[in-house]
Amino acid sequence: MYGVDKKPEATIELGEGLVTVKRKGVTRPVVAVILGHSADETGNINRLVLDRLIHKPYETDMGGWHVTGAVCSVLIR
Repeated sequence: MYGVDKKPEATIELGEGLVTVKRKGVTRPVVAVILGHSADETGNINRLVLDRLIHKPYETDMGGWHVTGAVCSVLIR
């Protein structure tokens, strides 16, 4: 399955210092703490660094974000 670009049906919600990932067909959401972020000149958040992995190794896009990382997930818009 590695190298396969899978786009899971998931939503990513930003909260107060937290990210919640809700996947279609999964009852329990994944919650991660935001360790750091960056924003563009208009103040829109365009990069998040999380405290854990929220994606599988073969997933590259999730809920409108590009997802990468080996130890912790990094979300980029």
